[in-house]
Amino acid sequence: ELEQGWSNKELLDIAMKVGSVVLLIIVSFAVWNSRLRKEIKLRKAAERQIRHIATHDELTGLPNRNLMQDRLEQTLSQNERTGKPFAVLFLDLDGFKKINDDFGHSYGDELLVQAAHRMSSLLRRSDTVCRHGGDEFVVILPTANNVGSALAVSRKLVVQLAKPYKVKKKSLDISVSIGVSLYPQHGVTSDDLLRSADKAMYRAKAAGKNDVRLAGDDG
Repeated sequence: ELEQGWSNKELLDIAMKVGSVVLLIIVSFAVWNSRLRKEIKLRKAAERQIRHIATHDELTGLPNRNLMQDRLEQTLSQNERTGKPFAVLFLDLDGFKKINDDFGHSYGDELLVQAAHRMSSLLRRSDTVCRHGGDEFVVILPTANNVGSALAVSRKLVVQLAKPYKVKKKSLDISVSIGVSLYPQHGVTSDDLLRSADKAMYRAKAAGKNDVRLAGDDG
């Protein structure tokens, strides 16, 4: 039989068996590879979700204080090299506590979401608006290199945020007090800039709310 060799039928049978094994290996590898890619994709999505939760406010979806601090430090590093000024705004909603007290936290939460959306829609893509905590927000304006442009953005926010909010068929009214600080005029560190803007915001509240004050401006 060895001398005569295999017949065509036997060769075909062997080829079919070998082909089946090779096909099984290829299919198994493809299935394993597909599952691996799917697992990697799911893992990456989970990692992105974890990073988002760690850096964004759960209610409004805005960057939280941690991400705000990181972006402020980045802006400081860039502007230290270029020597260009930039602005930091500290915002506090006027009358928000009364909304919570009168209507409940669900109304207050929805109002915060709507206010956050208004702020985001008014700012440039290069700007950053963050929820600092409660009804306080911080805005970083990396391209606002003079007092005039920073105050113009602030006044636009004052006007738009004072417009009525419709929450669960109720019309609710709040306003906003804003403090503005500029680098390096009012501080050269993130803490200095935030502190200066915060103090200016409290002066806006003391002056009657629904207004803007520049750091270091006692007028």
